Amino acid sequence: MQPARQFVFRFFLSGLIALSIAACVAQLKIDYAPCPCPEGYQCCESLNDACLSADQQCPDHYPASSRDSCSINLQCSHGETCHVWETLDGQPAGPGECRRLCPLDFACAGTDICMLSVHDGASLSALNITRMCLSASAEPGCENLDCEECARSQLSKTFCDGDLVRGCFFALDPRCGLTCRSTVIVDCGPTGCLPIEGGAKCAEYGWGEWCDDYSCSLCGAPENINSLFCDGDSIAMCSSIDLVDEHCPVAGCDCDQICMTHQLVSCANGCSQEGGAHCLP
Repeated sequence: MQPARQFVFRFFLSGLIALSIAACVAQLKIDYAPCPCPEGYQCCESLNDACLSADQQCPDHYPASSRDSCSINLQCSHGETCHVWETLDGQPAGPGECRRLCPLDFACAGTDICMLSVHDGASLSALNITRMCLSASAEPGCENLDCEECARSQLSKTFCDGDLVRGCFFALDPRCGLTCRSTVIVDCGPTGCLPIEGGAKCAEYGWGEWCDDYSCSLCGAPENINSLFCDGDSIAMCSSIDLVDEHCPVAGCDCDQICMTHQLVSCANGCSQEGGAHCLP
């Protein structure tokens, strides 16, 4: 073969190889890439709005979390968030691993459960909170101190659950992050629960007396409000719910929040608040 023809043939062959590699790379880059998707691909909500080729079926659950080490969200892949936060004294806390986001109602992979938690290395006080797939078995020392029962929009607010007015009470802790409980505040009976701007109330009566019955002064020290603390040999939280004037009849409410105490964990060997409320070993 003449040198000129050899050069043309080799150039043609290398071009084919390059096109083949490019096609494979393009396929890999499009699958699981963020939506919108090009022709021939579909957008899967269960992949956190990522693309999948049209000849595949969108899964009926979220993929497993990578659990890669991280300190901020940018270090996690699409559809994941960094499960880490910053304590009030500026120290990083939490597992520091990438966890799958679960903004919709698909199941998490394996035994993981979709829960609210702080994330992205933000300060606890910033309430930077989102839903992510977390292990059903909590980190050691944080058992029963999770936030599975509330939606993000319900934190520190009242909401209707059939004829019940519920409140989502929460606490922040440097070791365990976010803890919350959805608690029945009042059963409205046949009159029913009425959603209002800023929460919910019974349709036919208000809460005027609750400012006295559930005064936040009952939390003891002000720093106990919306945080975990030791109550004897138990870990407890005394949390607040915001009130708006529409909650209360006629002249409005006499206070802007009510508080309620929840006993969360009974400690066999006593409770210590040093570095955050925790049971002694």
